[in-house]
Amino acid sequence: MYKRIILLLLAVSLIILASGCQAGAYEPHPFVQQIAKKITPLDYQEILETGVKPALDPGFDFPISYQYENGCFAFAVNHILEYKFNKKLDLYEAEKIIKKPRYVLWDVDYITAFLNEYDIEMIWYKDAETFFKLLEEGEPIVMQYPYKVPGDRYIGHLVAVYSFDNEGVWVSDSISGKHIRIEYPLVFNRSNKYTRYGFATVLLDE
Repeated sequence: MYKRIILLLLAVSLIILASGCQAGAYEPHPFVQQIAKKITPLDYQEILETGVKPALDPGFDFPISYQYENGCFAFAVNHILEYKFNKKLDLYEAEKIIKKPRYVLWDVDYITAFLNEYDIEMIWYKDAETFFKLLEEGEPIVMQYPYKVPGDRYIGHLVAVYSFDNEGVWVSDSISGKHIRIEYPLVFNRSNKYTRYGFATVLLDE
């Protein structure tokens, strides 16, 4: 597929040269611009340099609460539900309904049962451009990042992201029960163009 795209871009370039266009006088076709953008997505540093700003200030009083053991997924979703829809679920009751034991992690089956029970839809992404676009529009997201635990080990921890600044993203952290900043190297992979893990919007299917 990429060979076809490269050939398309090359063909456009040859047409420009053949027509004798001067440098800077040609504006690529929107389709070509779109394809080129997909080949070379912006990294988070380039996006920040555009002056992008979050809709919600880092100091915004975004919903926050303390989680119980192995509860970060449900708490992250719940914080967003409370903010967007003024709907706060009883997560203790939710676990009983989907028959999830407290000591068990939220695997795919439990997550699916939870989302179906409460008519919740999550749309997943991974690229930096969508990440900042959502926050620019005031759309909080669920994000996983590597959280350091005793013994210099890391576990995947899910949080609700609601804002950002030049140093990192601001989240409702259910472990500390505080709003904290997660620095960008923990959010994005080595390319700086994609998050380490997926991130998602939270919707109600009503």
